[in-house]
Amino acid sequence: MEPAKRQQPMHIFNAPQQTYTPAEIEELMPFYNNVALVLAAYQIVKGKVISLNEKDVVLDINGKGDASIPLNECKGIPDLKVGNHLEVYVVQQEDQKGDLVVSRKKAMLLKAWEKLTEAYTNKETLEGKVKRKIKGGLVLDILGIEVFLPGSLISTTQTTDFDEFLGHTLEVKVAKINKQKDNIVVSRKLIMEEAEEKQRKEILKNIERGQILSGTIKNITSFGVFVNLGGITGLLHNSCMAWHKRVDHLKDAVDEEGKPIFELNNPIEVAVKDFNLEKGYISLSTRLLAWAKLPEDIVEGSKIKGVVKEIFDSYSVIEIMKGVAGTLHIAEMSYSKRIRHPEDVIHIGQEIESVVSSIDRENQDLRLSLKALQQDPWESDEVKQYKVGERYKAKVCSIFKHGAYLELMPGVEGVLSHKHMSWVKKINNMYHVCRIGEEMEVMILDVDHEHRLFQLGRRELEENPWLSAFKKIFTIGSVHEGIILKLTPKENQEGQESAIGGAIIELPYSLQIFVPIKNLDAKKLKEGATGQFTVLKFFPDDQKLLLSQVKDTPEKKTTSNKSEPKSSRQRQYIASQSASTLGDIGVLKQLKEELAKKDAEDRKKKREKSIKK
Repeated sequence: MEPAKRQQPMHIFNAPQQTYTPAEIEELMPFYNNVALVLAAYQIVKGKVISLNEKDVVLDINGKGDASIPLNECKGIPDLKVGNHLEVYVVQQEDQKGDLVVSRKKAMLLKAWEKLTEAYTNKETLEGKVKRKIKGGLVLDILGIEVFLPGSLISTTQTTDFDEFLGHTLEVKVAKINKQKDNIVVSRKLIMEEAEEKQRKEILKNIERGQILSGTIKNITSFGVFVNLGGITGLLHNSCMAWHKRVDHLKDAVDEEGKPIFELNNPIEVAVKDFNLEKGYISLSTRLLAWAKLPEDIVEGSKIKGVVKEIFDSYSVIEIMKGVAGTLHIAEMSYSKRIRHPEDVIHIGQEIESVVSSIDRENQDLRLSLKALQQDPWESDEVKQYKVGERYKAKVCSIFKHGAYLELMPGVEGVLSHKHMSWVKKINNMYHVCRIGEEMEVMILDVDHEHRLFQLGRRELEENPWLSAFKKIFTIGSVHEGIILKLTPKENQEGQESAIGGAIIELPYSLQIFVPIKNLDAKKLKEGATGQFTVLKFFPDDQKLLLSQVKDTPEKKTTSNKSEPKSSRQRQYIASQSASTLGDIGVLKQLKEELAKKDAEDRKKKREKSIKK
């Protein structure tokens, strides 16, 4: 009997393999291909919701099994229900339990990264919500990804307050992206710069004088405000602003309610005053805006009301409507009296009525007048009674160094120059010879219709001694005794007083003459000293003499005062002096009496002034 054969144990790898015909293989391949696609890890696939509960959502992704995701990953989906399709990311083909691992959150992040990368490449604009602020900037949420917005890229102007952006949705562009470090930097400034550049081209294309533009305050200085008009900056100068309270710095300027007029980044409406496109210069004005609202019926001669806003030494500012102010000069305040300061007539806050004396709408210049409301005394019949060459009494109403204003009648004045006070005396300061309120007799010399003034004279009330007596007394070569009243210094090239330049000499009949230093005796150069002076030249029309002091000689010192003169010039002078004195004894006596009377009056006035002081 043959020994029995040992049977080999059955094993899975030793089992006979089932074979398929080519037709069967072709029929089964599409099924296996779809399974392979689903099971490939690290890709996004679509799944259909087949069931959901309080914790999970189950998806059919056409795989060998179903996949599930946490319900909290679907919070952003409204009305989630069976049959909805969701995109998920295949994290792992099989976990330890053999289940397929997917994630909707990672799928959304990948989609977001793709969108941000595409936006960065194509320079697209995205919207992001500000979640919080951190050091140096803001954190925004864009498509579920946190991105960083630096403070320097928030705006085209400097931004220091980040709190105002919290919770707001901002339009930004991706400025920098680093996928390896999960770092994305966005910029709001890029969008603003593009908008400003577009606006700048539009402004430069259509700019014209008087055009009204909107901008924001970029910088505030002591001389003006720089305004950002959108890609281009214009200057609003102090002189082009609608009137407001004058301050040392515009940052301190406030309105009537105490609110700041100019603040950084605040909107402002301006008008184009002037521009130069080649230099990129634009001059702005807010006065133009106010003047545009000024009624057209306000013309020269119109009566208008206004409020006194500011008062200066020679003029005041009158606001006739918000932003429009006129200038009221002190000379336009009254016909009847000479005003020293505008506060003598008006005060700040006072409402007054005035007349428009001139208006220039193009340059925003308005001049006002108060006296135009009054009757012009120069147009009255009373002023016609004053004739040139006639004597009148007038009252001193104002004094300055080289003259004084005298009132002949209310609103009608004349000016009296120091040169027309005396034929013989040098009047260098009118304060020494007249006082306000004093009444004096004068002669009208001329009429200045342009300035509405009479030219007055006081010395013209008397005969000119230079054309009569002096012409015979102070002949060329004659010698006269004089007293040095005052030494006068001369000026150097820099206008500073230095050495003595000459002296004022008083001759007989109170005649005062200037003698240069070269014609004086240096040994007797002292105020109060007396000396002999020879007439070198005589100028009757200019009321001048050219003198030279006679210097002492050794011969003069050894002779007696009563001895005969040895000089031929002295003998000639004595003969001529005697002849003139005998011929004009009556004229000289009268002139001497008149001059003595004047000297007495002047001394009396000086004593009265000293007593009052």
